[in-house]
Amino acid sequence: MRTEQHIFAELQPEESLVGDLEEERPCCRICLDDGNVFDLIAPCWCTGSSKWVHRACLDEWRAQERTPHSFTHCCTCRFQFVLEPVKDHSFEESRALWRFRAFVARDMSGVFIILQLLITFLAGFIHLCDGSGRIVELYPKDWAETHAATMSIGPYYISGFILFLAILGFIGSIWYCCGGGSLDSGATRHSRRSRDCGCDNCVLYNCDGCACDCPSGGGGSSDSGVFLILVAVVLVFALIGIFVGVFFGTIVFQRILQCHVHLLWMRAESQKLVVVDLQSQTSQLDRSNTRECVRTMTMMREV
Repeated sequence: MRTEQHIFAELQPEESLVGDLEEERPCCRICLDDGNVFDLIAPCWCTGSSKWVHRACLDEWRAQERTPHSFTHCCTCRFQFVLEPVKDHSFEESRALWRFRAFVARDMSGVFIILQLLITFLAGFIHLCDGSGRIVELYPKDWAETHAATMSIGPYYISGFILFLAILGFIGSIWYCCGGGSLDSGATRHSRRSRDCGCDNCVLYNCDGCACDCPSGGGGSSDSGVFLILVAVVLVFALIGIFVGVFFGTIVFQRILQCHVHLLWMRAESQKLVVVDLQSQTSQLDRSNTRECVRTMTMMREV
């Protein structure tokens, strides 16, 4: 009659063989790197290829909160991590602070580079459209020679920057008119129409008299007059664009800070509360399950 010890002895080599196959090449389930096997831990009851994970990868995953409750629970088996507080974490806080500053500087540098590329593109576009060099004539002659328009980088760069502000001002004006157009009531619009003197050349809403001496478009204006009017319109929108740029720049800066401050806090928390390695507990659980199966098989054979 075969006893429990005989059955367990027969199953033991097969169990060890399976364990050797599982642990032959352990791999991190996040970065998929099979190196640094001594840094791998088993934080939950997952088995197979999902069993092992680098502690650094797990801490970063917990800090970024890619899925709900990922800071405290496994995303696969929904096991709640066993967290252990760490008392001495001053070095980790200092390193996290430097990383926070580096990430903020990286994002701000990226925004600055994108703005410079846009301004450079607009400057090149203005240079292509300004074949006669009128843009350069608007600036002091001692700053850029008028006869060398192809070499005067400064005026076209400043013009590109002004055009960029004008585009911001134009977009901000459209946004204000669409979003805040309700501030202009119907009574105000009616009062504007009632103050129009009715002359054909009147282009102003605040024309109070009917002497028909309002400024007109001047059908006989030259190309230089149209160019100056266009420059004036661009400058007006550029002034509006300054306020729009400050407004949106403040919002972007606050969003960058909020994102990195939250990530910094979560990284600090992941270093204060580390996940306990359950590798030994998992092995004990597997052995207990195997012994339970052996007892069940023994009882069935005896019956």
